[in-house]
Amino acid sequence: MKISENLYSYPEQGMMDSNTYVVLGNPGVIIDPGNASYLPSLVRAMRQDGIQPEDIGTIVNTHLHADHCGANEGFKE
Repeated sequence: MKISENLYSYPEQGMMDSNTYVVLGNPGVIIDPGNASYLPSLVRAMRQDGIQPEDIGTIVNTHLHADHCGANEGFKE
């Protein structure tokens, strides 16, 4: 969901997931990609907003719980 020109928000998809934010820029930034189980759904939602995973150059985590950073490696791939 677009919040402003370069800021998007994606709500948690289920248990043990987190809210995710994307800031478009050079590079684009994803904050808390969430739980790896919900990564396909997150990527679909991003693509619906016109954001490709390749647009993201930086992953930021607010902390190291699996519900916030579990999808880091999958998102990189």
